[in-house]
Amino acid sequence: MMKAYESLILPIPDIGKGLGTNGSADADVLPPITKRPTERPPMKRIKAFGEGTRPLKCSQCSQCSVAGHNKKTCKAVI
Repeated sequence: MMKAYESLILPIPDIGKGLGTNGSADADVLPPITKRPTERPPMKRIKAFGEGTRPLKCSQCSQCSVAGHNKKTCKAVI
């Protein structure tokens, strides 16, 4: 236990002036250089149960009124 107290701890010369990373008190602290991402930020909100996506609408032909195709691809006789 006595070995823990053998080394000397020196006081800081002036508490008002903090020391920088290189030991000088005159160094200015700047924010980190970061680049803003260009893409759309991700959605942070988690959807509740039952709040999912809308159900898909099935296309319906305007000529024969059958679901699954449209007027252009309809094979019914006009």
